[in-house]
Amino acid sequence: MVLQDISLSIQSGEKIVIVGPNGSGKTTLIKLLMHLYDVSSGSICWNGVDIREFQLQQYYAQFGTAFQEYNIYPVSLYQNVSASRQYQEDQVRCCLDLVGLSYLKGLSKGLNTILSKEFCEDGMDLSGGEK
Repeated sequence: MVLQDISLSIQSGEKIVIVGPNGSGKTTLIKLLMHLYDVSSGSICWNGVDIREFQLQQYYAQFGTAFQEYNIYPVSLYQNVSASRQYQEDQVRCCLDLVGLSYLKGLSKGLNTILSKEFCEDGMDLSGGEK
């Protein structure tokens, strides 16, 4: 069990950030709040009403979420970032900086590092968080 004894109140209009290490339950918490998963004990309430009492379509309409669904291809770092063989190196470097992956620019082959060991022994397998 990852999440237990959670108590959280979010006020109307409030913006929150959920951070934590890989595997700490961030995505699980969001999916619970969205009622994509059901709680095994306790309840999740919205304005004092258990979310299980809402019609799903009406409840789902209250959310806009972008999950970390991704594809990493066994090609270079720059091709994965730019999704192209033609790229502007400064733009790719800027993208890596913006998402907190600037350290990847320092790999032994830099932007030419292959993001897989499947076809290339000296390639790199990214962690789940890096992906």
